Amino acid sequence: MRAETITKYYYTFEELSKDRQELEIEKIRNDEYYLDYEWYEGIEEDFKTILELLGFYDIETYFSGFYSQGDGASFEARWDREKYLTRKIKDYAPKDEELYSIAKELQGFAVGEEGIVERTQHTNYYHSNTMTAEIGEGYNKIANNHFTALCRDLADWYYSRLDEQYEYLMSDEAIVEHMIANEYEFEGK
Repeated sequence: MRAETITKYYYTFEELSKDRQELEIEKIRNDEYYLDYEWYEGIEEDFKTILELLGFYDIETYFSGFYSQGDGASFEARWDREKYLTRKIKDYAPKDEELYSIAKELQGFAVGEEGIVERTQHTNYYHSNTMTAEIGEGYNKIANNHFTALCRDLADWYYSRLDEQYEYLMSDEAIVEHMIANEYEFEGK
């Protein structure tokens, strides 16, 4: 008796039919290992740099996302008005008017003031409303509320960047780029 050899053919993503391409894109999108790396690191480092330019230090960032109640971003830090580098923000992110607007508001606090930003709830929620902040002594509740609002605006700014990147990584375009760059091969067309 003679053994038959079965030859398997493998195809690149581009060689697949349109229906099969759509199927493979969905498989990757739903694969728990697709984003099983620190895809957010660049955004996190950028955000920490921005916070440092604004005078924050001892920074810890947190986020959860992206389609559940309680998703968002927050941070804990100390703040020193002396460390604030106003023009550096404009140089660092020249086209980001939202960020520059927040920076200008922070500049309004007196030189020499210090503040602290804390998360008030240590749960699975990381959105900006879990944060409180206090500016130095001598400021009234209105000033503390304003400082808290600015810190929350920064956290929301950070989360929107994370969300944009996540949405891109989950897009058909990014998944196709991923499969092509990693030279995926598929059995059958």
